[in-house]
Amino acid sequence: MKKLMMSAVVLATAGMAMAAGPSFVIPDVILDIGAEDAVAADTVVTVNVDAVGGDPVAGMVFYLSTDPAFEILTLDVDGPGTLFSQSTTGANVTVMGNIATGSVTTVSGTLAADGELKAAIATVRVPAGAAKGDYILSTEVPEYGVVSDWAGTPAGAQGAGVISIVPEPVSALLLLAGLPLLRRRR
Repeated sequence: MKKLMMSAVVLATAGMAMAAGPSFVIPDVILDIGAEDAVAADTVVTVNVDAVGGDPVAGMVFYLSTDPAFEILTLDVDGPGTLFSQSTTGANVTVMGNIATGSVTTVSGTLAADGELKAAIATVRVPAGAAKGDYILSTEVPEYGVVSDWAGTPAGAQGAGVISIVPEPVSALLLLAGLPLLRRRR
């Protein structure tokens, strides 16, 4: 009987440990800079963070970090289009340069991520002079050892995405088309 009780406790504990909230997913953001080598003027981009799958949740502690040269201007965790927009006690949001944090809880009960609503919506300033390349966005802040979660329930997965600064596709194609001409000249 003791073995049976012990097995039941182990199985129940294992089942609780496996519970996870939705995964955070950050779709990549593409910033087209035309024929320039760098961003010509400060540009603001919108970053959507999706909540995908997982168990229903009662709240969220959210972190967003990006390249130190970039600045997070706004973070919305309970406005229109977000998971908590219809049932919230109000959000607590702090934005500090390239790091932002927001926490929110439901008025009562839990909410399920249905794939239609966002976990968060942020705006990020990409400074003039930012070079072509990929700049990481993440739902964790490694330098502080913190990760986003669902008010104590771990996320299915942390989100990572990029802001890609790319030249206009036509400019890149023209450049590639001109390479054979440069070879022939030599």
